[in-house]
Amino acid sequence: MTYGAGVVPESMRNVKAFLYDVFGTIVDLRTTITQELTSFATLTSTRCSINSQLSSKNWSEFSQKWRLLSTKRIQQSLLGLEPFRTIDEINREILFSLIQEFDLPQYVWSDDEMDQLNLVWHRLDCYDDCVKGLSKLSKKYLNATLSNANVRLLVDLKRHNGLHMLDYMFSAELFKEFIPKKSTYLGACKMLNLDPSEVVMVSSHYSDLLNSKELGLRTVYVRREKSNYFNNNIEYNEYNNEEFDWVVDNLEELAEIMGC
Repeated sequence: MTYGAGVVPESMRNVKAFLYDVFGTIVDLRTTITQELTSFATLTSTRCSINSQLSSKNWSEFSQKWRLLSTKRIQQSLLGLEPFRTIDEINREILFSLIQEFDLPQYVWSDDEMDQLNLVWHRLDCYDDCVKGLSKLSKKYLNATLSNANVRLLVDLKRHNGLHMLDYMFSAELFKEFIPKKSTYLGACKMLNLDPSEVVMVSSHYSDLLNSKELGLRTVYVRREKSNYFNNNIEYNEYNNEEFDWVVDNLEELAEIMGC
């Protein structure tokens, strides 16, 4: 079904709040992480003994593996194979293992430099449409993240990108369980004092929307060109057009549809 701008889809007319996935929906993982790794390698390559080894590495592949291994660790926690830990803790452990896997010289970076490199996740750039789209949506609706990222990571992303229009940062750290546990989706709705049917989950990941839909939340799929980069997403066009309440190319389009 097609609606004009400002003609809110019937299933979303009682909506009062939007929850946003962060990695791949609000922020661009692929571009930022690869660029920062490349820049960091270039900066430290002045140490002549490791210059050639750093410059020859495929940092795009490194960043991809970093994200995939992080996702794998989340899955292990969801299966009860390891205790809940923050994304920052998980990512730092993976960073050490990847240095060995990519055959980088031992102690290529100091502990302080490793800490700074791990903080690249706190400096991810948002997609171009996010600031304007969220600003418009905030005039009529509550807006919050719902992410597996820990609280400090989300706060830093908010400050880095000027996303002051986000009213709250729901994090898996608050629930001590990772998405897609029911406690995360329903816990966010409860804290907002809203019924799940009054809340929209906005994501570029099909599985995220499927899980929230089963719990009664409304769903909006955001087509992100690079959201499939880490092989943890399913292309939307494989599914029926009625799978979600709405499909948009960006958050400015969503704001327009919602009459903001």
